[in-house]
Amino acid sequence: MRRGLSRLVALAAVSALVLGSGLPAKAEDPKKFESTLAAPAGGGGHSLASELACPGPGAADGTSYRWIDLKGGYTHFKLTGPPHLFNQPAPVHDANDYDMDMFVFDDKCKQIGEGATPAGGEKTSTKRPARFVLVDYFLGVQPNLKFTLLVSNSPIK
Repeated sequence: MRRGLSRLVALAAVSALVLGSGLPAKAEDPKKFESTLAAPAGGGGHSLASELACPGPGAADGTSYRWIDLKGGYTHFKLTGPPHLFNQPAPVHDANDYDMDMFVFDDKCKQIGEGATPAGGEKTSTKRPARFVLVDYFLGVQPNLKFTLLVSNSPIK
């Protein structure tokens, strides 16, 4: 009887290790990157960084763009900035006091995604893992614009 009970306990332990606990996996916490952009460049940051930065940040990093090495592969991205000073919604014109865009690159510096709308922040996902993100201060009136980039392999709210 004792031997049978020991075997049953051992079998249950092995089953739990092999099959898991049966509970859903905990959602991954996003990794956070925070930085500042000095001034907007009307898309010049994207052009400059795409040509000169990858795989390093390039000499102009931090001016109108920020090149971020994620140090791993991620598929979900969310870019946010400070609260807006003003917002003029459509139908007149979709304008804010700043517009940041993000461009997502794989480990070979090939662009595989983007978030580039008139909104101040952006959100996007990619099918393949990305290694780098370019944050471009497209338009705005705020000097030294602070931003936060969240990256994850799970959807970000």
